[in-house]
Amino acid sequence: MIFHTLPHAQDHFFDVAWKLYEEAFPSNEKRFLKEHLQLLTNASYTFQAIHKKDTLIGIIGFWEIEEFIFIEHFAIHPFVRGKNYGTLILSEFLKGKTHVILEIEPPIDEQSFKRLHFYEKLGFVQNAIPHFQVPFRKGDTPIALELLSYQTPIKQDKYHSLYSSMQKLLPL
Repeated sequence: MIFHTLPHAQDHFFDVAWKLYEEAFPSNEKRFLKEHLQLLTNASYTFQAIHKKDTLIGIIGFWEIEEFIFIEHFAIHPFVRGKNYGTLILSEFLKGKTHVILEIEPPIDEQSFKRLHFYEKLGFVQNAIPHFQVPFRKGDTPIALELLSYQTPIKQDKYHSLYSSMQKLLPL
């Protein structure tokens, strides 16, 4: 599998990656195309298509904030879900990294518990700190989410510093 950084919309994988992004996330958890294209010029943000030969397998969008890597979006193409690609991709992505975080919906139903279990199998742990997603647009209501961190819970003071940086960096 190849992690292919998408630096602009003219990249040959961008359209298919954007289509997966659009289909995989609810409207309050994603940006409009114009906003996303502006992000591609931000040195702290990376958007990648993960492919095998010329077939898109998934996408990942992440930020480098302080010493953390914040996975903002991760999705596997529907035609390969259930074939272990999510585990393979994240395992490869996590190699050599220690301070990786991501957000998930609170586990309240079968699907959300499956998602939590998937990330726990990869080494992510829940944090007891109440967390709200930084809104994607002005006027959006912050969404209560679970913050997972790779291998080690985040200390309260570190979390507050990180969240403050996220609020400043993640554009509205």
